[in-house]
Amino acid sequence: MYHSAQRRVGVIALATAFLLLTGCAASSGSRASEPTGSPDPPDATEEPAAEVVEPAIPLELTFEEGDALEPGSIAAEWTDPFANNPDFSLLSPDEGNGSWSYTDDTNGCTVGFYQGTLTDFAPEPTDEASTISAIAAIAAAKDDQITAEIVETYGDDFPVEQTQEGGEVSLWGLGADLTDGSSWVDSARFFNAIGSIQYVTIQCPAGVSAYDEHDRVVGPVGLRMHVTEAAGE
Repeated sequence: MYHSAQRRVGVIALATAFLLLTGCAASSGSRASEPTGSPDPPDATEEPAAEVVEPAIPLELTFEEGDALEPGSIAAEWTDPFANNPDFSLLSPDEGNGSWSYTDDTNGCTVGFYQGTLTDFAPEPTDEASTISAIAAIAAAKDDQITAEIVETYGDDFPVEQTQEGGEVSLWGLGADLTDGSSWVDSARFFNAIGSIQYVTIQCPAGVSAYDEHDRVVGPVGLRMHVTEAAGE
């Protein structure tokens, strides 16, 4: 059954099973009665109000906030908390194509990553729609029943932390329980502003929940997304 990924990733029965991750203005009269002399000089002891500087990257980088980003204005990448984690061993290195993976030696699950562009993929008008379509395009390689409609209906959005303190990034996720007892969860964020995707896929053997592994990876293991202004901004 397919499941969504709100740190718990969405249920219908198909050949494979699916689950839902589940100050008032003065009147004209009062202004007329004001004295016409020069205004009093400002108090020398008063300090100007501190200017509030908004962060260059929104702290809540929702899909809607992503739609408002200027083209080419950001750079995004996964952090890698697994390299020095004794529970994980490298399964396949990044050989320059933006993909790499680890094995969780405690339970046999694999955690794979991809970041970059997608070949023969036409983005949709919004970040959310592009993300849903991209997940469908990638996940269909392991289950040809998966369509954008399936991903939208049985998946859901959830936050992953940014490396920027207090920041979050919205991702979309979909999971599935397979008939052999294994399970998987795919999560992603496509940024139309830069035409690229951050994608993570978790696959677990029978008897191990990919949804629990997903919670662990984006929780205590500490997977984060590093989003910055593009060079030269």
